[in-house]
Amino acid sequence: MPILVSTRATKQENCVRWSIDHIAAPLLSNGDDLGEIIKHVLSVVPVQKPVDANKWAYDGYKPTPTIVEAAQALYRNHSIEEISRSDAGATNLTFTTKCISEIIESSKKNGRK
Repeated sequence: MPILVSTRATKQENCVRWSIDHIAAPLLSNGDDLGEIIKHVLSVVPVQKPVDANKWAYDGYKPTPTIVEAAQALYRNHSIEEISRSDAGATNLTFTTKCISEIIESSKKNGRK
């Protein structure tokens, strides 16, 4: 259950809602009510399998890789010739290259790495 915590927000009324594809809508918290929200979720959402709290707390954080990290992993063992070969049309490659360049430039301007 995603919970968005915004420490400067006012307290919000929350309702557990599910989309048609069984994805939960984020609940809103200002931090002060986080425990209350978690207790509420645990009371209304059936738990499929008990969670080992110690294991969960000490397991490493394994976020989904960024698109760049995924591309690096995908092409790590490929030669330049293999990477440069493409079955995609020139129009798609031009559009993709332009989009990536714009993202890089925007990130540089905003101080992101």
